[in-house]
Amino acid sequence: MEQKVVPRGLAAVAEADPGRAAIVFAGKPTTFAQLDHLSNAFARAIFPYIREPGERVGVMLGNSAETFGAWHGVARVGALVVPVNTRLTAPEAAYMLRDSGSVALVSDTSAAALAAAEEAGIPMIEVSDVVGSSWPDAPPVGDWIATPVTTMQYTSGTTGRPKGIRRTAPAPASEAPPNPFAAFWGFGPEDVH
Repeated sequence: MEQKVVPRGLAAVAEADPGRAAIVFAGKPTTFAQLDHLSNAFARAIFPYIREPGERVGVMLGNSAETFGAWHGVARVGALVVPVNTRLTAPEAAYMLRDSGSVALVSDTSAAALAAAEEAGIPMIEVSDVVGSSWPDAPPVGDWIATPVTTMQYTSGTTGRPKGIRRTAPAPASEAPPNPFAAFWGFGPEDVH
């Protein structure tokens, strides 16, 4: 009996089943094709700031499909996501951006995000400039098309300022590796998040 091959990774699922729901937020579904397109748009917006694999890009967004697109866009250019909490003050966010060596900040036009990017001396990539953009529907480079999102997390800072947990540059991947977190939590290939 032939075993069914289940595609893994955002791009592979988008190609195999483009109309399938990837996430549902506030009652609105986003398909794998839409999320893949959004990820490619973010990758193209971020790419000019990436000099080498392993660069860090701050992402200061609340829960939304755009946040998933931004995270995957960062991964598609071989960079790491620095999650920046939207509840931080501008100086707190700027500290994380400077400390991490972030080369850009993806955010909305909140006052804290604008001030943090300016204080850190890095460009801000505004979601509104990316969503609905007319860039080609492909990442600027294909080396990391299936590389999982890698983050540079920060500790809570209970003994002083938060400390970044440095990670190595993500490895290029044309096929998504198995996801141990999905297996641990029991997420299957048909689940919608």
